[in-house]
Amino acid sequence: MGKQATRNVSKSCHAAGFTLRYRQSLNSVNAVTSLQWLVLSADDRNRQLLDQTPLPSANLANSDSAISPNILLSITLNNIYSVTFCASDGQFTLDNFRFCL
Repeated sequence: MGKQATRNVSKSCHAAGFTLRYRQSLNSVNAVTSLQWLVLSADDRNRQLLDQTPLPSANLANSDSAISPNILLSITLNNIYSVTFCASDGQFTLDNFRFCL
């Protein structure tokens, strides 16, 4: 069963990041992102890192970036209990945030 956020979320992220925790395990999580730099991380029930996927450089619209704006970051694994979006500095935008139980 998939669920989708219906609005954009913009959050300033520094060392702590933006973390979402779940009572049930997820099998996948993804979001369209736009920012300077970001890492999407997934943890298990014990907060042990399962996997992470980076957006290695800026992908802002109207920039000279080699990465297109609004790229999809995704992690698909069993037993995801929390996800963290963390940018080194500045703002980032999440859109079409989805997760599957």
